[in-house]
Amino acid sequence: MIGFIKSLVKNLYTYPPRFAGGFISNLLGYHILRVLVFNTFYGLRGKKFLQDKQGKAIYEKIMADGIAVIPNFFPEEVFLQIKNECDKAKKEIMNERSPYMARAALVRDDKKDSNFILDKHLASNSFINEIVSAVLGKDILVKPKVSFEETFYHKEDIGKRAVDTQDQVHFDVSYPTVKCLYYLNDIDDSNAAFEYARGSQKLTLKRLWMEYKMSIAFGRWSRNRQGEEPMEVEREALERQGMKVIPFTGKANTLVIANTMGFHRRGTHKTTKPRHLIFVDYRELETFKFLKRKLLQ
Repeated sequence: MIGFIKSLVKNLYTYPPRFAGGFISNLLGYHILRVLVFNTFYGLRGKKFLQDKQGKAIYEKIMADGIAVIPNFFPEEVFLQIKNECDKAKKEIMNERSPYMARAALVRDDKKDSNFILDKHLASNSFINEIVSAVLGKDILVKPKVSFEETFYHKEDIGKRAVDTQDQVHFDVSYPTVKCLYYLNDIDDSNAAFEYARGSQKLTLKRLWMEYKMSIAFGRWSRNRQGEEPMEVEREALERQGMKVIPFTGKANTLVIANTMGFHRRGTHKTTKPRHLIFVDYRELETFKFLKRKLLQ
């Protein structure tokens, strides 16, 4: 009984996963029911209006395409402050080869020692948060997670298949969610620029049919594989929906805001040039933590 209660509490504080259920339940349409419920509730949220003209234009771009790119986002002195904090942050090596990958968690809602600079300029940035709030139809009551990531290929690994699944075309979840990517160095198609299919964040009948078939395949996977690997969106599925993932390149100090319900991937490292960027992840707005704070307002 205690184990059940602990599991229930854990699930309340975890956002709804991409897929759930087994083979039979998904064959009968369980996943599609989940998708329709999530998106119905999203559609019922009150619309938020932006007064700032630039913010409104970015919001409209995200609603139409699923993604917006903002070059030269911060003044030079702020950019250098942020870069310096990431350079000196203690990083955990996540992967040694194809690609080498290291990460540092810098801001988290329940992290008392969050990095002040990253919190101030990214997690608590009112301009970004107002746009995200309008896109998701929610107040930003849960601080987004902010993390730094460095990836690169060793010379002898160039051309080899990536061992990290973020290189596969995928979608994070089946309901609107936002992730920002802030480029700390120049990123193009030679060092794994973020790739995204414009318009793929929209729920269509073709998308539902694709997800239905994927959910059935997911139900056949082992529990370990279900928990560790995102299901790849096959090229044929993209073509049937008239979509193609393209790289969103940018100079250092570029901010990308994307609805990662849409199809995306980390691009390919074609050279040894590293990719340094910051992720700002708003997924926890879909947990019980948000609801609890909303009720306490």
